[in-house]
Amino acid sequence: PTSSFVPSTDPFVERRLYLPLMALLIVAAEAIRRVRVSILAAVAIVAVFSFFTYQRNQLWSNPIAFWLDTVQSAPEKGRSYSHLAHAAVEGGQCAAIAPVFEDALARLPNDYYVLTGSAKILECMRMPREAAGLLQRAVLVKPSAEVFELLGLLYGELDDAAAARHLPP
Repeated sequence: PTSSFVPSTDPFVERRLYLPLMALLIVAAEAIRRVRVSILAAVAIVAVFSFFTYQRNQLWSNPIAFWLDTVQSAPEKGRSYSHLAHAAVEGGQCAAIAPVFEDALARLPNDYYVLTGSAKILECMRMPREAAGLLQRAVLVKPSAEVFELLGLLYGELDDAAAARHLPP
């Protein structure tokens, strides 16, 4: 209901379809009743849709695969990259996901979420200097507590107190 008052950045996502799907199911059940579809045909239709539902649930059970699918479905939306980076770090799959972020940086060089996500991937791959460079770019795009915290942690890891004291404004 809030999307009626507050504009949403991603109006077409699966989670927004759950409630309307119930209405569609009721309409489909009534159509099947009126058309008098045989039980065998109805079971076949349900089986086909059940198979596709199972396949989609398999994707949802793996955070990396889910966010990778999301990124591939909407490559110009940066926010998904942040979630993909988190899932890759948690799953220890940073090196495998790094090419996705290289491509994203080429397409969205000034996107805050792509920059911070890429930095998290690089830090996970033991490349803290490169990660710090991306975070410094992210500060210029959107100075936030998150990016300053990440920069401070990286500088602490690098044992570079001077750089930590002179963070970009």
